This record gives sequence, structure tokens and C-alpha cells, in this order.
Amino acid sequence: ALVANAKTPADHMKLARHFNAMAEKHEAEALEHEALAVEYTRNPRMGSSKTPMSPNSAEHCKYFAEHCRKAAKEMRAMAAAHEAMAKEVGK
Repeated sequence: ALVANAKTPADHMKLARHFNAMAEKHEAEALEHEALAVEYTRNPRMGSSKTPMSPNSAEHCKYFAEHCRKAAKEMRAMAAAHEAMAKEVGK
């Protein structure tokens, strides 16, 4: 895996781009879940009060939106770390 064997600035920049792309994916998923949470809050389904973490509930969507935001933040940190490594290796 490249993450274990990255040695050159190009290797680290490739990883940085990968982690930034993953962050964007997680951020898009967070936005999707946030929009669904709003919709489910406006129009709760009959069973959502009995099963609050069911896939068709606002609570479920809020949970996954937060999870995706945290994952995106971690991916951005990984990207920044590899950008720094690329600069350091390039010296």
C-alpha cells in the first residue's frame, strides 16, 4: 500500500489528493444526511418514535451526518500531514 511505502514528494501528494477526495465524499454524505434529517423532522414517519435509529428517522440521519463530518475532518488532517511530508521529503 502506498501509505506504508510513500517515500517521494509525489507519493505523499498522491496520498494527500486521495485523502482530500475522501473528505469531500464524507462531506457530501454529511450534507445528504443533514437534508434527510430536516425532511424526517418535518414529516416523521409513524414508526420513528418507536425505533429512533431506524434508517427513516431524523435521529439516524443526524447521527450519520455527525459521523461523516468527523470522518471528513480526519481525512483533511491526513491530507495535510501528507502535504507536509511531501514538503519535508522534497527538501
